[in-house]
Amino acid sequence: MLKKIILIIMLINYFQFTGYACDDLSLPGNPSTTIDWHEGLDDSFQGPDNPNTVFEIDENAYVTFSKIIHGTKVLVAVHKDFVGKSEIKGFKIPTPEEFSERIFKTFNHHWHVFGGYPYDRYTVKIKPFSESSGFSLSKIGVAFGKTTDENTPNFPPHGYVEALEGFVQHEMFHSWLGKLIQYEPNESGNLFQLETWVVEGGASYYGDRSASLIIRKSIYRKLMRQKLNSYKKALNTSLDLSVQALVEKIGPGPPANDNTQTLLYARSTIVNYLLDEELTKLGFDLDILMKRLYEDFGLTNKKWTQNDIVQILNNETNKDFSKFLNKYLLTNSKFPIKRNFKFLKHAAQCSTID
Repeated sequence: MLKKIILIIMLINYFQFTGYACDDLSLPGNPSTTIDWHEGLDDSFQGPDNPNTVFEIDENAYVTFSKIIHGTKVLVAVHKDFVGKSEIKGFKIPTPEEFSERIFKTFNHHWHVFGGYPYDRYTVKIKPFSESSGFSLSKIGVAFGKTTDENTPNFPPHGYVEALEGFVQHEMFHSWLGKLIQYEPNESGNLFQLETWVVEGGASYYGDRSASLIIRKSIYRKLMRQKLNSYKKALNTSLDLSVQALVEKIGPGPPANDNTQTLLYARSTIVNYLLDEELTKLGFDLDILMKRLYEDFGLTNKKWTQNDIVQILNNETNKDFSKFLNKYLLTNSKFPIKRNFKFLKHAAQCSTID
């Protein structure tokens, strides 16, 4: 009898963690009616592939899976070269069925963060080694291919490799934040600007969170600790700089063999965490910023600036966040984190991390 009770508890915990039990996937979002996905193929497309053909799927070459999630058909296409394999070049890969379920849950997670998605189809495509390297990213999907470092023994050779934990979740987040929701370029000619802390830091933070909820619980703390270690190694060195100073140091592009960009991403991710922590203390969470960016800019084709971020936070919380953001973005003030990151519960989150 005791064994049966334990088994039931384990099953309940499993489905709370991985399932859709808290959500009605048939409910529409914002907007309530979806737009033809072809309209999302615009100048925001990024990558080596032809934007007009990369998301067209040859079903003779790909195995496909789909699920309707809040009015959007989420389509996953894995090239048949990967079917029946458990690894590639020594790196473990998920089965197409496992991968597709992760994509469905990732889309659903991100949908809840922003409160909607405007297009009627979203596609995640796994290209074979015979096609272009790198990945293509747009408002309406992501296509993953072989990596540019495929000849490096310790580097995963393809975006489908399980070792790239959080990578797929990170890039899918950019379909909203970075492609659908874009900041106003400051015409500096630099690769990044101050607003990068939201775009890359947000995608990194939410990518780590969703990967932990969907793939394995330990991913979040492992990846966040890696970022903290990058930050700590830079303390009292020439790279112990603010986010703004790192942006300016990188300039038009990162110097060769320099960790400046890695550190920019690490600092930006930690700022997102600290902001989330502050909002949680007030009874909110970071989703309030993402939802407002989506509503005010993603659905209106307007572009945002750092001033809009401050205004949104101030209006939503009735508290002035300018001092907090200036401290961690414009100065190299030390982060109040020693070792561990809490997994902060969000109101729209279906499951939790112990």
